[in-house]
Amino acid sequence: MMNIKDRIKNLVKDVFNQLEKPQYKPAGLDVLTDYPSLYETLNDLFDNQYFNFVKTIDWVSPIPTTFRIVLVNGAEFYLIYSKNSWIAQVAGKKYFLIKLPQKQRAVNAISRLLRHYYVDVNNDEDSGGVSIEPPADDTPAEEPPAPEETGEE
Repeated sequence: MMNIKDRIKNLVKDVFNQLEKPQYKPAGLDVLTDYPSLYETLNDLFDNQYFNFVKTIDWVSPIPTTFRIVLVNGAEFYLIYSKNSWIAQVAGKKYFLIKLPQKQRAVNAISRLLRHYYVDVNNDEDSGGVSIEPPADDTPAEEPPAPEETGEE
């Protein structure tokens, strides 16, 4: 026979499980509330800092469920849902995220995509904390070539 403490513990657990849990809803990335495993996958790939580097998430295909992840510098990669896990397709290569070595390769490939342009994570209000301007090029602009002389006067 259960004592009163155990009964109260079980009752509290049951009530807590029935409560509606608040949904995290990041601004501009509403699709994450519909696909919680996508949210978890992005947190794994970006070490819980995806909101600094992901600009938009587009739903591309229903079968297989495919999302285009657009980064702040304009680069993009795809996340494809499979039966066992997510598949990241970065620069044409597929990485099965259920396997740790392939997950690490996917993280490295995404890092290479982010390095194509200079991404400065600061606290600018207008850009959401991310500046996507490429570094300034110190080379002078080329002058147009002079018109050729035809020899006619």
